[in-house]
Amino acid sequence: MEVEFAGVRLDEDEHRRTHHGPGGEQVRDEQNGHDPALTELRRKLSDGLAKLGLNQTQLARRAELGRTTVSQAFQNGGPMPSERTVAALARALKLPVEELLALRRDASGKDATAGRRMPLPSVGRIPRKVDGFQQRVITEELTAAMAAERLVVIIGLGGVGKTQLAADWAQRRIDANDIDLVVWVDASSRDAIVSRYAEAGARFAEADPSDPGQAAERFLAWLESTPQRWLVVLDSVNQSSDLSELWPSTRNPAGRTIITARPRHSGIVGRGHRAVDVDVFTEAEAVAYLRYGLPERLADDVAGVVADLGRLPLALGQAAAYLLNQDVTCSEYRRRFADYLGQRLADLVPEWDELPDGYPTSVAVTWLLSIKAADAGRSAGLVRPVLELASVLDPGGIPTSVLTTSLARAWLSRARSIDTGAPPQELDAGAVYAALRRLHQYSLASVDPDEVRVHTLVQRVVSDGLPPGRLRYLASTAANSLIMVWPGHGRDPDFNQRLRANTEALDRYAGQHLWSADAYHPLLAKAGRSLGQVGQADAAAAYFNKLHATAAKRLGPDHPATLAARHHQVIWQVEAYDRSGLDNARQLVSDRSRVLGPSHHETYSARHTLGLALGRFGNWEAAVAELESLLADWTAILKPQHPVILKLRHNLAMSRGEAGDSAGAVAEFEAVLADTERELGPNDPETLSTRHELARWQSLGGDPARAAAEFAQLLAARERELGPNHPHTLLTRSELLVTTNLSGGDPAAAVTEFESLLADRERQLGSNHPDTLETRLVLITWRLGAGPAPKLIPELQALLDDILRVLGPRHPNAHTACDLLAHLRGNPPWTSPDELLAACLRVFGPDHSDIWQVRAECVIARKEAGDAAGLVTALEGLVNDLTHIHGPDHPDCLPIRAKLARSRADAGDLVGALADYETLLTDCLRVHGRDHAEVLAAHTDIAAIRGAAGDHAGAAAAYEELLAACLRILSPDHPHTLATRNNLARMQGDAGDATGAAASFEELLADSLRVLDPDHPLLTVIRQNFVCFRNLADELGRFTPSSEVPD
Repeated sequence: MEVEFAGVRLDEDEHRRTHHGPGGEQVRDEQNGHDPALTELRRKLSDGLAKLGLNQTQLARRAELGRTTVSQAFQNGGPMPSERTVAALARALKLPVEELLALRRDASGKDATAGRRMPLPSVGRIPRKVDGFQQRVITEELTAAMAAERLVVIIGLGGVGKTQLAADWAQRRIDANDIDLVVWVDASSRDAIVSRYAEAGARFAEADPSDPGQAAERFLAWLESTPQRWLVVLDSVNQSSDLSELWPSTRNPAGRTIITARPRHSGIVGRGHRAVDVDVFTEAEAVAYLRYGLPERLADDVAGVVADLGRLPLALGQAAAYLLNQDVTCSEYRRRFADYLGQRLADLVPEWDELPDGYPTSVAVTWLLSIKAADAGRSAGLVRPVLELASVLDPGGIPTSVLTTSLARAWLSRARSIDTGAPPQELDAGAVYAALRRLHQYSLASVDPDEVRVHTLVQRVVSDGLPPGRLRYLASTAANSLIMVWPGHGRDPDFNQRLRANTEALDRYAGQHLWSADAYHPLLAKAGRSLGQVGQADAAAAYFNKLHATAAKRLGPDHPATLAARHHQVIWQVEAYDRSGLDNARQLVSDRSRVLGPSHHETYSARHTLGLALGRFGNWEAAVAELESLLADWTAILKPQHPVILKLRHNLAMSRGEAGDSAGAVAEFEAVLADTERELGPNDPETLSTRHELARWQSLGGDPARAAAEFAQLLAARERELGPNHPHTLLTRSELLVTTNLSGGDPAAAVTEFESLLADRERQLGSNHPDTLETRLVLITWRLGAGPAPKLIPELQALLDDILRVLGPRHPNAHTACDLLAHLRGNPPWTSPDELLAACLRVFGPDHSDIWQVRAECVIARKEAGDAAGLVTALEGLVNDLTHIHGPDHPDCLPIRAKLARSRADAGDLVGALADYETLLTDCLRVHGRDHAEVLAAHTDIAAIRGAAGDHAGAAAAYEELLAACLRILSPDHPHTLATRNNLARMQGDAGDATGAAASFEELLADSLRVLDPDHPLLTVIRQNFVCFRNLADELGRFTPSSEVPD
């Protein structure tokens, strides 16, 4: 059991040990504070916390405990933590649960072997049962469905109890020891699903939580193969597309999945999954539910209240809380209910498509009565404004801190003053917590210390009854409060996701008020950046693409805010290795120069991004040129020590090194280091970062001994400033190992050192962190000299699969691993893309969106290698992929089909090439019309292949058709027209009509001399053909030229 105390939820056994002295102050039980077992327990917890590098607030979120509960667990002399708290902390800190529970039992005097059943491992909170919960008729149907199927969808209208049914089934299975772990997911958005899966992946599948997308994929893969009995509940799915590629496996007999959704989601129930339809209570269920806990003196007309509320469970729960808290009879409640019905609520609450006829008004009245009752007492006038603020945020969970910021409290004070007429009064967080407890007391909200949940129907009633003009102030207050509590630089991914969910809800409920005539609220950009900062670069790029489209529509395509959204999109496209980001970066520079001017600081910022994008995709020389030019422009208006200048010089030095100028990179980093150290100090993170890059380029420039000495000093500094387990410290340690061994170290010792580094990185960063994966790659390269290369192939293949899952096929390390695989197999370098394709098919399957791009790399490699047969095979795969993705008529597909046909011809398969071209011509005519360039190209190639195959008559007919098109579209004197006449005359001659061919060439030569330059290659060909066929006709005695051949 849990109880509320001073706004903080405590376990009951902790609460019992907290009592008060005569003056009301809290007094600790000192007996617990000095127990040796308890001291050892706290020491182990503290060591685990330090090892993971977490603070207590982060630990509280990870363990799903209150902050006060966690703080007291670590506090010497504080109350003894409960067994539930100890188990949750042990799992969060990856410590042995049973060992810590034994210490806790020793401290409390219990037999360590006689403890309670250990808490079930879980991710996400299973909702607690409502008061008066009862087994329903539908419960038996759900139990039968879950016994027969591995995935069941519970569907029903809002408020009928879908979530409670799912939670009850889960808890009964837990109590029966039928489940080993539970993952409860707030599935109201795709982002929320991915984030919860990522958390579960980190908890159960050793996934790296810094890349939520990959961690989610790893968790789903783990579900498919684990022998553990698992349950995944996807609660409140809003749209079937949110579950695309995120469905839990139904192939593992150890697993079960429950989905709750509204009836309209046919995309969920239409996949062949078993559906359980949930309706309102039966009459008997409704009466029993409302009667539960009511004193007999209040239950004078239970059936009448049930009838008024249409047996809707959620509304009955509201009414029960009202009856008890107001101490009124059912008949009095019905009288008050009837009074509200006379106030034209149909005007206040428009007809909803969420509920059957007659429900909107009855539901609205139920909550309005409760709101009026709750908004009394010491919190009078404050409860409704708090509920109004919560009504524009995420019903799945609002961080309490959002509702208690200084801005939120200021607005709540003004709103209470406006509504009550009382003078404004400064509010503290305690006043807001008191109002939240009133909402909880009347079942208007579910309130935990860290989170508040309000049902969507309650939100709808409240928002529909807002005073005129208030929604705009609510939106502004909520948006500003979200920004105030948002952690920087992607810290705390789970909290970031909760804030993004609230941003999405705010945009959905009051999005029009997040835009002005000249800008959008910074919150919208903050949410997008948050996606990228927690590792979802692709998702961030898609988010800003959508924001840019909206801004272009609202503000205009050239508005600075619209261009800013485009800039964010470009940044994350480049970060995700999406090559379209480079073209978009160039266009952004052009557009900002045109709109803002070439010397505007935002234009300069776009140029900086362009420079980095050029380097990202391999054109380091262009990157250097762009950044050098930008540096000259910036230094004309900023001081040399300005942070923008220092960052630009840092990136310029790096680009110079990547472009091959190691000496230039070293010289520039030495200068940057001197300035950075002078401006920011020797121990500033930017200074240490510059020292790192300087040493790295010293090594790459041919002086690894000097670099090793610098890395050794830097490692000591970073261990002192950041600690030995910080990612930057581990990175410096890695570079020190490389440079030490490059300058004459022992390869065998290097392998041992890298194995130690790999173990530390796996422990501190996770097995899927990019730095961990790179360490595995470097370790394999060092092992090459220590044993037979073939033994490394399986290890390298496994690593490549992990790189693809975490970093994607566009990452440089994926290509490095493929190059190494080709080398180990003894294959030529141009087979490296084949390794990448095989791995992508193995990891992603043939339908993944990146497969066609990898096949395109195979095509390029085969073409460069001169492998005609291999080129055809690669193009066939590419055409199949593009056809599957876009259809055969897509603009991206038709040119590739033409290349395939041409490659078949080059490989000698003229019959196959001709068949491909004829099908392509039909499709091009349908898509483009008869005068398109691709149609003319297909005509040309068909005629050429017919001629090459010996069908001169067929070729001549094709050239005649093509000539007609050239005369219609181009002109008689166009080079393409003249070339077509040349080819037609050649086919006449090859078909046996030498005289006709000679005559045609004579006429063509005269026209070409008039149009083309004397040295034009086509003119040379025409002259040669004319001479050839004239001589052949002369031999046959059938040709009389009209003139001599011109020189």
